[in-house]
Amino acid sequence: MPSVSVHFDPNETTIHAGYSNFAEALVAVIEACLGAQRDKVQIMAVPLAHPPIGRTVYIEIKARANEHRTEAVLADFVQRVDALSRAELGTPCRIRYFGYPGSFLAAAN
Repeated sequence: MPSVSVHFDPNETTIHAGYSNFAEALVAVIEACLGAQRDKVQIMAVPLAHPPIGRTVYIEIKARANEHRTEAVLADFVQRVDALSRAELGTPCRIRYFGYPGSFLAAAN
């Protein structure tokens, strides 16, 4: 169920140029690190109404917590997302990961 929101400054042309490659590579990192199935991953690009304060890109990842997603696994995952975002989007991004207990979530479709 990993859900990723990529909030960005719509005026940043380097982000537009690298986004497609970033999204595809991010799915691969999510599969490898978090053990998620590709069809369960949701990645959404969210252009902001005005330039953000701080970083030009904010990446928020939400996923169900499980025994595989340990602190070490998540630290490695965030480092991989950081390296990927720098390479594909051309900028360091603010990255936040939120794990939720399975009983806390309800979903459809």
